[in-house]
Amino acid sequence: MNRMMALKVCLTCLIALALLMNKLFYVAQIVYKININMTKTSILLLYLRIFVQKQFRIICMIMIAIIVSYGIASASASVFQCTPIPRAWNRTLPGTCINITKNW
Repeated sequence: MNRMMALKVCLTCLIALALLMNKLFYVAQIVYKININMTKTSILLLYLRIFVQKQFRIICMIMIAIIVSYGIASASASVFQCTPIPRAWNRTLPGTCINITKNW
């Protein structure tokens, strides 16, 4: 009897660990998308400090606007990829999800 009890406890711990790992992956997706877009924006801001040509600076500003817009859109898509949101890390909940890999 003790062996069955230990097996149930172990199985429960594994399920809890899997849910925790899924939550961490969910957060990591969002953090990654924000960080990658901030890095790109940082490089363009450095270019704005270095280069003085008007046309180049305008192009940099346009690229910054595009990158910031894409960053907001991709981070929002990662946050709201499932309805309800907890379904992103717990697929046993009822609801729907978009295919987030197509967005990458």
